[in-house]
Amino acid sequence: MQTALLLLKFAPAFAYIGAGVIAKRYFSLSQAKVAQLLFYVFVPLVVFKGALLSDTASFFLYIALSFGISLAMGLLAGCYRKWFGAQLNVGVLRCTFSYFNIGWFGIPIVYALYGEAAAIVMTGLYVGGMLFGNTVGFLWVTDGHGSGGVLKKLSKIPALYAMALGFALHFSPILPVLSSQAWLMQGLAFGTVATSVLGMGLVGMSVADVSHRAVAWRNVAALLGLRLLTGVVLVGLVALTVHYSGLLQPLAIEVLCLLPILPIAANLLVFTTQTKSDGTFVGVILLASTVLSCVLFAVLQLVGGV
Repeated sequence: MQTALLLLKFAPAFAYIGAGVIAKRYFSLSQAKVAQLLFYVFVPLVVFKGALLSDTASFFLYIALSFGISLAMGLLAGCYRKWFGAQLNVGVLRCTFSYFNIGWFGIPIVYALYGEAAAIVMTGLYVGGMLFGNTVGFLWVTDGHGSGGVLKKLSKIPALYAMALGFALHFSPILPVLSSQAWLMQGLAFGTVATSVLGMGLVGMSVADVSHRAVAWRNVAALLGLRLLTGVVLVGLVALTVHYSGLLQPLAIEVLCLLPILPIAANLLVFTTQTKSDGTFVGVILLASTVLSCVLFAVLQLVGGV
């Protein structure tokens, strides 16, 4: 019975992933256009909703924790550079450890499995990860070249403007009026659902054409294992700290503890195109980390861990 309920919870997510594979492979649906729709419309809606309706102090804390954890993960990844030097340069290696797929995987799966309140927490973590990925992560992958374009890159992220607008309205006198508007709340709820559908579909599209031949699978397994172990230890220490300090509610701590099992962000593939290297291996570990993440979420559900 428990297994059947678990499958029902995961069925939509796997269906969306499968639909993404089919859409890309057999109908030539543009992966870039789906990504743009998410980037410019639905993810900003989710971020706007989080900034508008969540507790502001907590939301900023989620951002800071996510950014700090990603930074620490990347720095720790440098300890393993000798093991994976044949496949990845050190900057890309750091990003495989530190750049979590929160927006297109974390938010949808948490919303589907744990509900609205958990999705708001994950949204705050997404903003922190987004800021990290487009600043420190970008510099790591490009070995510091093009650092003058970081601010320009940030200025083109719609979710940042959505967050600013959400916070501005949060502190305005019209917040109670906005919160009582059914059409607005329904629209924001639709944004969350659409992010879930399109985000999981994009995961399927991103792995539809990945070649599995001539892959160093032992290195893939070793990298993902070390990434998971490093993340569990680091985030565990952070979670204990915020728990005993009383900074976060139990639900927020539980969602924070999900960070280590999230897959590698698909944006890493965009960054690596600028170095003209690592594409095949990065694509494979992206696929493998996504599959591993689904398995780990399923295990957590079966054992009732979170």
